[in-house]
Amino acid sequence: MMGYVVLGLLAAFGGYCVLWALFGFLLPGNCRCTMVVLCSPTDESALLRRLLWLRETGLLRCGLLLSGRGLNSRQRQRLRQKFPSIEFCDPEEPGK
Repeated sequence: MMGYVVLGLLAAFGGYCVLWALFGFLLPGNCRCTMVVLCSPTDESALLRRLLWLRETGLLRCGLLLSGRGLNSRQRQRLRQKFPSIEFCDPEEPGK
């Protein structure tokens, strides 16, 4: 009996996840929007991995622009190598 309850809960959760993903795909997205991510030197790569994952699944339909405030040049260079699909805007380049 307990096995049926667990199986029912897993099936309900799976159905909920499928509906949630489909609802995300059906939402109208603006492909021209840009999300600015202000990073600090602490844990920037975890946040960027999450945002890239959301963009790959289609739930986030905008470009990512990373502002490098609070990062030194070595950290910015490392992030550029690690995440080549993200555009970078350095604080030293105000016209970009």
